[in-house]
Amino acid sequence: MATVRRNASVKRRRVCPADALALARRKWDSGERLDVGQLARELGVGRATLFRWFGSRENLYAEVIIEAYAKHRAHICRTAVGTGLDLLDHVVRRNLSSLASAAALRKFIEQDPEFAIRLLTSPSSPVQARTIALEVDFLREVTAGANITPRLDLDTLAYVIVRIGEAFIYADTIAGNRPDIEKAVAAIHILVSAEANP
Repeated sequence: MATVRRNASVKRRRVCPADALALARRKWDSGERLDVGQLARELGVGRATLFRWFGSRENLYAEVIIEAYAKHRAHICRTAVGTGLDLLDHVVRRNLSSLASAAALRKFIEQDPEFAIRLLTSPSSPVQARTIALEVDFLREVTAGANITPRLDLDTLAYVIVRIGEAFIYADTIAGNRPDIEKAVAAIHILVSAEANP
């Protein structure tokens, strides 16, 4: 009888935003749509709770994509070889190649191309802002290693590099073309190596 009372008094742990993100990540990795109603039902919370935590379906997607990309990018940079412009070419090539073949990302674009491209490439999207911030940090390392001062400031250069990557990966995917990664690598190399006038 005492055991029954003890078990009855055990409270279920409250669901928090981290639980929602973990579930959303699992669904993203398996290629499922992130449906707020379905997520709420599986978590045992109301839709209003998820909207209070994330603001919108777009923000929930953005959180999942940013986290996945940041981890992916960190792994590439951590295992990259070379310094300066050699490092740049190596990281850009690996990064774009893996994005082009990422099953979850391709599935997301296939399911809803208009929504996906808006979320991934809009200047107002937190996805692009975070991607550019990661690129700025990387460019600091590259330019220091190559001892160069690019003609463009790093914020502008990072923005242009991200846009080049978007054009080759997302636009080509929607058009059904195979992205030409080497052309993207060459274009980015030229931009970064173009030094400011003395």
